[in-house]
Amino acid sequence: MAYTRNVPEGKFVAWGKKKAKENSHIVKEGSTLEGTIVEVKDSDKYFKVFELSVEGVDENVIIPATKRIRDETGYAANKEGNNWKPLPLDKQKAQSQVKVGDKLRFHFEGMKKTTTGNDLYDIWVEVDAA
Repeated sequence: MAYTRNVPEGKFVAWGKKKAKENSHIVKEGSTLEGTIVEVKDSDKYFKVFELSVEGVDENVIIPATKRIRDETGYAANKEGNNWKPLPLDKQKAQSQVKVGDKLRFHFEGMKKTTTGNDLYDIWVEVDAA
């Protein structure tokens, strides 16, 4: 048996320079990132990962889904143990899930504190309705 590692191709998004790693696509505070969905992948850690084609960027940009990104793209979920489970339909917003070919605009407002004092990425998403 031969094992291989499934590594996504592309650049991972870094929301702000502070947490950027080598070869990240950095989105500055107060900026947007626009792109077309190339693939929506399942993830043990994030439930969903979005791969976008972004104009002016040679490689696809990979966006791990935060809770807010999941909620605003129609992929609301809760983590149960080590597994992600989609929220029941009655608990989700009445919106359809984004899919390959849809255009998204991510707004990165910066970092803010949660009510418990943890850091939170202030990101919201628009879906092109055209």
